[in-house]
Amino acid sequence: LAPTQWDKRECPAGYTSPAGAGTPEDCVCAPGFFLASDTRVCTQCTAGFHCIGASEDKRACPLFATSPPGAASIEECLCPAGFSGTGSGGCNKEEAAEPPAPAVAPAPPAPLEPPAVAPAP
Repeated sequence: LAPTQWDKRECPAGYTSPAGAGTPEDCVCAPGFFLASDTRVCTQCTAGFHCIGASEDKRACPLFATSPPGAASIEECLCPAGFSGTGSGGCNKEEAAEPPAPAVAPAPPAPLEPPAVAPAP
């Protein structure tokens, strides 16, 4: 009799197995999860990080970028309000635009002096 093919759907939640896996021991962390070093258990990726899965640790998003819990790739890192950039490539604080100069009313014209009148002879 041929051995029964093991089904990767038997991996616990948060785990997956590579193609051709033959046993439950082949299960690794699924994308969006990381292998916690203290418990050696696949744990959902924390906000502000991205997790590619397998036996990799979580990776921080670039400076100022953030991500939702369970982010599986750096593309899920986004810039928050007030920052520009792609998130995956880093975020830059947006500079506040200079306020427009206040409108200044032109100065009123100087009063005209009446022409000097020559004294009568």
